[in-house]
Amino acid sequence: MGKLDFTIDGDFARKLERLADFDAIAEEALTEAVPILETHVKIETAKHKDTGDMLASIRTQKKPKKSKSGNWYTAVLPTGEDANGVRNMEKMALLEYGTSKIPARPILSKALNDAREKIYAKIQEVVDKWVEK
Repeated sequence: MGKLDFTIDGDFARKLERLADFDAIAEEALTEAVPILETHVKIETAKHKDTGDMLASIRTQKKPKKSKSGNWYTAVLPTGEDANGVRNMEKMALLEYGTSKIPARPILSKALNDAREKIYAKIQEVVDKWVEK
């Protein structure tokens, strides 16, 4: 039977211990990265604005949340209703997915794809900051 002995560098071990606080890292990473997505959603929405009510209503939920399954999430979405009582989220869904008479204009998908690299870079920056603490 073989035996393996090894020593972990103390500095490296301390860095690994910092990563044990995953919830704090995840919350901070989402908090810092979601403004990037919000900006991209607003840029894409502005291309399709009619009255501007939906664009003006786009918000990031106040604080990232942890689901019962342990996944962290946040949301960027239109809120409220326009002056005619039409829900802004309903208008976004109609644009995103289209109808039988209106072609889909995927605002959210495009915004996420356009922002993806910047979001990943920001998340990496936060993780690196925690590791180097």
